[in-house]
Amino acid sequence: MRRIVYVMIFLTLGHAAFAQSAAAVRDYVCLINQNYHPDIVEYMNKIRERLEKNGETDGVKAIDAIIKGKGGSGFIYVDQGANYVITNNHVVTQSYTLSATFEKTNGTKTKYDNLSLLYVDEENDMAILAFPKGENPFREGMAFAARAAEEGETVFSAGFPGLVNTQLWQFGQGIVSNASARFPDPDNEEKTMGPYIQHTAQVDPGNSGGPLLMAQGGAPSGYAVVGINTLSVRNRQASNFAIPEDRVKGFLSKALGEAPGDGKKDLEERIDSFLDGLGANRAVYPHIAKYVSSVCTAQNTEFCLDEMFEKASRTVQRNIMKTFASDPVAGMQEAVAWVMENTLRGGSTKIQASVDSITENSQGGFTVTFAMNGATVESEWIKEFGIWRINSFGELVKGDKSLITAKEEAREQEKNLKTDYHLMLSLSYAQILDRGAAGNAELKLKGDYTGWVISGFYAGSDFFQVQTGLTIEVPIRFGSAGFALIPFIEGGIGMMEKKNEQPDSWLSSSADSKIRKIMSEIQGGLLFTTSALPGVYVKAVYQKNFYSNSSDDLAPKPDKTIILVGLGYVF
Repeated sequence: MRRIVYVMIFLTLGHAAFAQSAAAVRDYVCLINQNYHPDIVEYMNKIRERLEKNGETDGVKAIDAIIKGKGGSGFIYVDQGANYVITNNHVVTQSYTLSATFEKTNGTKTKYDNLSLLYVDEENDMAILAFPKGENPFREGMAFAARAAEEGETVFSAGFPGLVNTQLWQFGQGIVSNASARFPDPDNEEKTMGPYIQHTAQVDPGNSGGPLLMAQGGAPSGYAVVGINTLSVRNRQASNFAIPEDRVKGFLSKALGEAPGDGKKDLEERIDSFLDGLGANRAVYPHIAKYVSSVCTAQNTEFCLDEMFEKASRTVQRNIMKTFASDPVAGMQEAVAWVMENTLRGGSTKIQASVDSITENSQGGFTVTFAMNGATVESEWIKEFGIWRINSFGELVKGDKSLITAKEEAREQEKNLKTDYHLMLSLSYAQILDRGAAGNAELKLKGDYTGWVISGFYAGSDFFQVQTGLTIEVPIRFGSAGFALIPFIEGGIGMMEKKNEQPDSWLSSSADSKIRKIMSEIQGGLLFTTSALPGVYVKAVYQKNFYSNSSDDLAPKPDKTIILVGLGYVF
């Protein structure tokens, strides 16, 4: 009985110590939220307005979630009094500013805004954030473990995974199942990714960037960092991966401790890597996307997505939209990269590129001129988060807002060219050759390329003609110039009535008698419309009549040829 009591006391104290230590860990682990570049927010709000106008409430909620920014986890690191937040690169990639929120067990929250992205390691998926204006709100941060984690050893995960639309604190426990896990690199079969610590502590979306811990006496929270949680395999039970602490320390040494290198030499190495990937015999925009700066993505998103939807293949559109669905900003980045690739190819199947010149510019970056498939392409490179990236490229990817304005104007011109109409009403001046002037009114009902027409001519008591027929027309649009031409032909039948000009003939006994004849007609003409006057048409027509009796007394030649000029309006 005494033993049972001792065990119960031990377990109770152990649980209390675990809970107290876990609460202490919360002081150093934060929720990270991205804030996107204003240009990205502006573009997403445009999409939101369209969805809201169409009553697509689910789409509106999805856009709201995107604008809110994706989140992840991070933890405090203090180096010689300076405060930093360590996380994964994929948690903060393409952010404009960042915020970090700390939550205590009683629900109180402390939020720090405008954290900046100080340095990233894209290959190893790590990032370090700095507090604004040199702020240092923490006296101490998480300590790193004195040794590496071993297989079978108990480890703990900490972070803020998502639950529906909320990210909640989670402290999990598991064991190390593989202390040095490696697996094939999906981008390069000859390389492997790792090593990682494979473990079974709970990791869910939102845990990325949070620490993997093990108990260590003397550490500020009772736990020490053995890695950064970064991957989780969804179709395999409790198969989670963390970047080991020795790789994290190497990253910190490079980010905080190393003296700055030769900027131009670093850029040259980066450009060599960029050019190597362009030679692949496949689409290379996913490769190019890795080199596009966050500012370049933001400033060119609207134009490049528009270009992609207009000109890219269905396969490219589908793949980029698949990326967009999981990470909207990454999808935007790929759209920008696709426009760059399309510029590079210039109609060729393979990109052949070399560097012409590298010159330093006044903004602290470099202007790099490439020779690509016989063309010269100028680009601007900046150092973003310690990595050289493309900030502008060629004439289409340079943040020029006038490009999207020109597209919108051209689209508005196209919209105002009313060549796809269903009803036209028109009035025309008609000249019946060698007879004189007449008025003409016409109604046309049209489908895609064919239509039904009824029209009439009137020249007082001297001449009246009504006709009906079928028309065929083919629009030729000059959208960029803002006008369209529509050549057409028409054939039909009708009735002509005119004054008897030979009253003494056997046809009639008085001067007031009329001649009425059934006739057929054929005409050809041209319609002209402009986007400046949407729906208004100018028409020019040449018509030839054919009568059932062609004798001169019944159908004099002047009635056979008619020329029309008029105005119409379409609905």
